[in-house]
Amino acid sequence: MKLHRILIAEDEEIARRALRLACERSGCPVKVVFEAVTGRQAVEALREVRPDIILMDVVLPGMDGLAVTRYARKLYPATRVAIVSAYDKFDYAQEALRAGAVDYLLKPVRPEQLVMLLKKLCAELDAENGSRAGAEDAGDDQQPNAPHAAALQRARAYIAERYARGLTLEQVAAHVGMAPTYFSRIFKQEQGCTFMQYLTRVRLEEARRLLRTTTLSIAEIGDAVGYHGASHLTAVFKQAEGISPGAYRRRHGRP
Repeated sequence: MKLHRILIAEDEEIARRALRLACERSGCPVKVVFEAVTGRQAVEALREVRPDIILMDVVLPGMDGLAVTRYARKLYPATRVAIVSAYDKFDYAQEALRAGAVDYLLKPVRPEQLVMLLKKLCAELDAENGSRAGAEDAGDDQQPNAPHAAALQRARAYIAERYARGLTLEQVAAHVGMAPTYFSRIFKQEQGCTFMQYLTRVRLEEARRLLRTTTLSIAEIGDAVGYHGASHLTAVFKQAEGISPGAYRRRHGRP
């Protein structure tokens, strides 16, 4: 089984050891290959070890974690970056997502929370590796599929950046230079779901995270993820989860 390489960028020794231990005991196919204590070390390690996953502290000496995240996403867009921070503020989380982070974990990170994240990221990476291997086996077929892969990668990044702003399929299609109908067909073919299903999934994933880790009201969370007001979020959330946002928070939120 392929082990996914993890880079930990954390200047606090105790926190760094805790993250490494949680990774090693997670049961996930991962291996910590480097521990950086400064932003510059993290950047240099990117080129050396090419990590699949980065656990990135926001505050690092010399070069902050968000700057390193932007750099990582620009050079290695397939690398997943999860921000680890002591700042329980919504604007920090938003800035992290805009920088390209896939999640925002609050210190002290609970092992079960990290395990959930690693399982999700490993599943995504395994799926991508499988798709890439299939494309290589297809030989000549890789030449029509490669442009689609690049376009869909840009589409996913665009959705991650703008999902809270009333995003439409037409806007994303225009961003990647495709006709809406063609983009819709390719997106469903490659992602296994429609554009709207994917957008809903992204929004609800962020809503669940905010419910677990913040004290924002349901209405504020609805506005933050692209659903205006509490009633809209509640309707979509109950349909997907089977329970209301409030019940989810009581069950999964921090004590």
